[in-house]
Amino acid sequence: MAFAEMNKLALMAVTLGIILVVGFLIISNVKTQSQAVEGLSYSDPNCANSTVCNATQQVETAIATIPGWIGLVILVAIGGILIALVKRFG
Repeated sequence: MAFAEMNKLALMAVTLGIILVVGFLIISNVKTQSQAVEGLSYSDPNCANSTVCNATQQVETAIATIPGWIGLVILVAIGGILIALVKRFG
């Protein structure tokens, strides 16, 4: 039973990682394309006066902390599984 839960946890972590990577790639590509369309420099960290570029930069900043929480979520889930195992067999 506990090993089945570990498989679900691993599948969830991999799926969440893939979703985050795809999301980051989409946001990065939107920013790059908006800079290309508006003729902005790719190295401009302030995005000049571009609304799209500023919006994507704010989204990147806001979601940059999400990957740091994945390890903690996995650790808590594994701890819960271990507690369930100890309770069941202990």
